Amino acid sequence: MSNFFITPQKYIGIDKQSTTIRIASIFKSKKNWKIISLQELTLDTDLQPSIKEGVLTSILKGRDLLIRPCKIPVKKPKDVFAALNFHVEPHLPYPIEGAIVQAQILGLEKDQSALSVFSIEKERLQKHLEDLHALNIEPEVITSPALALAAFSTLFPVAHTPQLIVHESESEISVLLTQSGKVLAYRALDPQQNLESELQKTILRFSSHSFESIYFIGNDARLKETLAHTCEQEVRKPYCPSLSLSDEELTFYALAIGSAMASQEMNFRQQEFIYPHPFKRLKKPLATTFVLLTLLAGALFWTGEGIVSSKKQAVETTYLNFLKNEKLNLPSTPQTPLEYERSISELAKNIQARPNTYPLYPQIPQVKELLSFLTSIPETKKELTPVVEIESLHYQMVSRPDFAHKKQKYKVRVDLELAAKDGGAARDFYEALKNNTRLIDTREGVQWVAAKGNYKASFYLKDHTRYH
Repeated sequence: MSNFFITPQKYIGIDKQSTTIRIASIFKSKKNWKIISLQELTLDTDLQPSIKEGVLTSILKGRDLLIRPCKIPVKKPKDVFAALNFHVEPHLPYPIEGAIVQAQILGLEKDQSALSVFSIEKERLQKHLEDLHALNIEPEVITSPALALAAFSTLFPVAHTPQLIVHESESEISVLLTQSGKVLAYRALDPQQNLESELQKTILRFSSHSFESIYFIGNDARLKETLAHTCEQEVRKPYCPSLSLSDEELTFYALAIGSAMASQEMNFRQQEFIYPHPFKRLKKPLATTFVLLTLLAGALFWTGEGIVSSKKQAVETTYLNFLKNEKLNLPSTPQTPLEYERSISELAKNIQARPNTYPLYPQIPQVKELLSFLTSIPETKKELTPVVEIESLHYQMVSRPDFAHKKQKYKVRVDLELAAKDGGAARDFYEALKNNTRLIDTREGVQWVAAKGNYKASFYLKDHTRYH
């Protein structure tokens, strides 16, 4: 299941030797690079399981590239790359049409941009691709040893001055001057040459830059000694605190790791050499997005169906209750929204056609019902002499509907004046009034005033009138 969802992008760097190929698979977690796997396979092995599902980067030979410093009198990166071929063409030993030119911006100097320009003849680039195609390898990115080693150097402890890196490989010796992952100067040496002499020339050429740190990535002790003697400085081994790798692993896989890291920096697959499968790695994200959108659409559909069903049921219930209240019987219950619309429209017409009337016969307790209740309160009959005596009763209709106020309702107020034998009897009478929900509208409450044995009670009678 974990392969289905989108995972952090994997970068794969390959370093091809004469009989083997070194492969480094890495990914970036937050700000640090993490190693997935390091392996060396023979060229007759099936390499596909080790190089699939990642941005695959291969490395050109350093001696196939021309690397030169350059300054262009523009500041914006977009303008720099637009004018690059025009400024570089006079400095190339071959026609610009037969080359792929790339550049790395080092920084700004006044009103101009300082660059490191990389150029390779298309024939050499084609040969590099053909050699990889013979092994069934299709790199998405092609980089250079200089860029790979510069990227690899960013794993070293932070340095505020340029660093000199010498890398020993099977076919060439790379000498790189770098700072913060930028290529300041580079030269590839042939191992068959007089290395001491060539190394001295290279160091002298780089002397315009001051460097304090020198790293040697290789196993040739004699070459390391020559480098220390030439520079008259301590030569260090590569040290990458963020990677849990031994010195041997760092030395062995430096170019493979660096090429994977440099895949986002520069790509020589341009023009007719552009990568032929640009959407290859989008299959899984697109499939994941499609499935998630399908699930979301299904969830929204069924949620909508549930809401519609609930609303429909509520409409049906309201509709049937309305028919019941109006005492109407229809031949059948509507089933579709259109049928409901037609039925409600007909009902609205019938209701509007009814005469605009109001009830003339109030269903409110009459005086005799009220008196019957008052005289039936048990406390008034306990003795021959009543313990509570009604001295006055005022029965008044305070509101009623008429033609001017058809929505008004019937309302009758009763005011009583009482005399009680004692406070307990009066209190029992008051409780009897409050508890009678059939005649008295208890929502309005019962007002009760006591003053020296005389009591007043006020309340409203319950209205049972049916209003249309």
